Amino acid sequence: MLTIQFNELSAILLDLVDGSYSEGGFLYLRMVGEEPTVNAIWSRLSAREYREKKYESGVQVEIPGRQYAEYLAAQKVVYKTLRARLPTGLIDLAMIHPRLTVSEDTEQGFLLLTYESGVPGGFLARLNRCLSIPLKDEWQAWLWREGQKQQSWLTIETKEAPGTDQTAQEQLVQTSQTPISRYESRGQVTCYRVETAGPYKEAWLKIIRDQLALAIPLFPARIGQVQGYEEALWSIYPERSDHWILAYGEEITLTGPTLEFLLAKARQALGRHFLIQGPL
Repeated sequence: MLTIQFNELSAILLDLVDGSYSEGGFLYLRMVGEEPTVNAIWSRLSAREYREKKYESGVQVEIPGRQYAEYLAAQKVVYKTLRARLPTGLIDLAMIHPRLTVSEDTEQGFLLLTYESGVPGGFLARLNRCLSIPLKDEWQAWLWREGQKQQSWLTIETKEAPGTDQTAQEQLVQTSQTPISRYESRGQVTCYRVETAGPYKEAWLKIIRDQLALAIPLFPARIGQVQGYEEALWSIYPERSDHWILAYGEEITLTGPTLEFLLAKARQALGRHFLIQGPL
């Protein structure tokens, strides 16, 4: 059991989620103690002059096995405070960052606080609101599971070589993102950051495509005078070694220097995910 201290006062620290270094202060704190002590620690953490100033706040947590204490500070926001008197007369007090509430959810994502061991309550509903991709209830388990794994795919970015007068060129780049990350926490509570914008949205789309097998399979086939890949409507084949073609029927849709480049371009430009089945 951890102890939270301020000067000569100390209380029991039940749960703590400290923010990242750039965030400057904690996201969630819950403590139990005598009412005057709890009030004094809460007042110190709430004081404007000590926000984001961990060492100046004087509030610290004793960590078992460490020779030094961990200092705490609040961020420059208005925390929601929940307070309850226990049958013993002690006060159970929690300070909750507004970003942990549903009202702070945005298209960028949300923070999720939970005491549950499985999929946290409200996860799918909040993800559905932020992600702008229609989700089904039966997807919840694998969205939560796969969202905590690193997702990797090839994407096309336009880059200009530094120190040259060359025009910007499209380049094939390996991209990796993990949509759900976990904060370091103490106690029984867990806090997750769920990202839903930009490359994270692409990662969620990849998860959905993979789980639902939404890719269009292309199989090795003879296309004219060359060996390529095709299915009923789509075909991919090399016109020469550095020039590949994606065609829909007889119409050329996209071109690219390599097969991998063309597959990434089709996913980005057309929203079509092609899956190559076997070597040429």
